[in-house]
Amino acid sequence: MDQKNKILNISAAMRFSPFHNMTYIANHKCGSTSIRYSLWHDYDLKNNVTTYQGRDYDIAQSPFLRGARQIRAYGVDNFAESHFFTVVRNPFSKVLSSYLHQVQRKSFLDRALKNLKGIRKGRPNSWQQVAQLTGKNPWLSVSFKDFLSLLSDIPTDKWPTHFRPQVDSVGWGDIPYDFIGKLENPDPLNDYFKKRDIVLQVRAPHSQNTLDKMQRYYGQAEIDLVRHLYRDDFNAFSYSRELDDVTAYQAVTMPKLSRNLLVDFMRSGDKAFTL
Repeated sequence: MDQKNKILNISAAMRFSPFHNMTYIANHKCGSTSIRYSLWHDYDLKNNVTTYQGRDYDIAQSPFLRGARQIRAYGVDNFAESHFFTVVRNPFSKVLSSYLHQVQRKSFLDRALKNLKGIRKGRPNSWQQVAQLTGKNPWLSVSFKDFLSLLSDIPTDKWPTHFRPQVDSVGWGDIPYDFIGKLENPDPLNDYFKKRDIVLQVRAPHSQNTLDKMQRYYGQAEIDLVRHLYRDDFNAFSYSRELDDVTAYQAVTMPKLSRNLLVDFMRSGDKAFTL
């Protein structure tokens, strides 16, 4: 995926908080609910207001600027000088958690309700998107192995956002991060927040208890598929390719990047940047 498309793909994931001078790049199934809530709650507390009403995606009330249009209207220079951060996760646990949350349903009725919700909103859910691209029936269940095999038949830039390689989701090599945390060890993120007088508050409404289910869903075929599909994530974020090391922690080595590319895109008049 070229640089322009990578930045376009993460534009909607940007959460720029002018109050905190921080830009969070949201990464599905990597503590994003906790991070958004912590920043939002901190904003309300320090400004003696109550804008958070329990709806994490209430854009109109949130203290965040999202996407290029809002950021450009506020001022690209201020955005470019903010502190960029994100959190990543071991590919073995991340893709299984996304599968359990987005694809596997306990019953036909459960699947039907989720499919109808996607149809009603005009936004197909993850399984509907994959089914459309591969000619499968979205009303039927699919095993973890079969789902991974279907992903392997689709170009990565067509994958649903929950399953996209994290190097693309977080703009690895394009976003000038000063911090990348890992879900496996929350202490560095806690410290990063504490330096800014922010309390990290854990909220996990979509927790799938993934670590308790690894042995049930992973055989050698699934392991090999994940190693192949997410090979760039294993490399970029220093993750072991051994399933037994799924909770192991090693800090990410971040490249030093210029902010010029990001600034140029955000300032451009490209109609694609109207998210």
